[in-house]
Amino acid sequence: MNEKDFFNSGKKCYELKQYEKAVEHYCKAIELDPNCEQAYDNFREIYLYLCKYDDFESNQRAEIENDLIFGSQLGDEIAALFEW
Repeated sequence: MNEKDFFNSGKKCYELKQYEKAVEHYCKAIELDPNCEQAYDNFREIYLYLCKYDDFESNQRAEIENDLIFGSQLGDEIAALFEW
């Protein structure tokens, strides 16, 4: 699969409210194409939705998950997208 396939899979999962799977697909799309702005946008939208409605320490958890998924450099770049 290429980045477009992962992006489209993420979009389908999002429409089905399978947010965790959508995030996985968007993350893979970003990993394959770091310039895929729409994947970043959709990832951010899901993140904000989950942070708004979930009762967990979202910022700390997201940073750890980003580092695990992307490695520290890309994880830091994605975490920077969510800084207020």
